[in-house]
Amino acid sequence: MLSMIDIHKTYGRGDRRVQVLSNVSLDVAAGEIVGIVGSLRDGSTLLLQMAAGWIQPDEGRIMFGEIDN
Repeated sequence: MLSMIDIHKTYGRGDRRVQVLSNVSLDVAAGEIVGIVGSLRDGSTLLLQMAAGWIQPDEGRIMFGEIDN
């Protein structure tokens, strides 16, 4: 099972910061197939990269079963 709990991610520096993901939560059960659909620059690819463990959120938790990433 994959659980993403209250995920936040911001990019940029100083006054040029952009909040890409804010307060996102998602649960995916073992064997379940989920699609993420979005427009350009809406954070959908970033969400998938976080689910894969490639990028860490600024805030929130990502759990793979009982393992806290």
